[in-house]
Amino acid sequence: MKSHRKQLSSPLTAFYKFVFPAIWIGGFGAGTFTMILKNIPEWPSFLIATILGTTFLWWCCMRLKKVYIEDGELVISNYLKTIRVPLREMQEVKENRFISPRHAWIHLKNESPFGDKIMFMPPLRFLLLFAHPMVEELQKMIMYRVDRI
Repeated sequence: MKSHRKQLSSPLTAFYKFVFPAIWIGGFGAGTFTMILKNIPEWPSFLIATILGTTFLWWCCMRLKKVYIEDGELVISNYLKTIRVPLREMQEVKENRFISPRHAWIHLKNESPFGDKIMFMPPLRFLLLFAHPMVEELQKMIMYRVDRI
């Protein structure tokens, strides 16, 4: 029987998880370090901005997971480790419409090696006021207890 795979996370997940934070943190870190070395009076403000920005990037980018559905299971990867979780373990799916790109969380009934909340970035779209169709589809799967796509 042929395996069917449906990608839930954006193809840009790796960029937002690794590349964007590295560029931003590297740039702000180097700028702050240079300001400290040159004794520029504004360096404490830049240090605070670097710390806050790094914290925000960790929260919204570096925790992203690559997620897809295959053979009745969620396949979840942090790019170093991949786990499989039965679809019936999904308890709830929520999204944040206030940050761009948009993020979604799959809440699991039980703890997984990645925790009980899996954060992923659905494919980008431009209709920001409405629920993401990927999130709505997952919510329907939970509501109707669908174990296959």
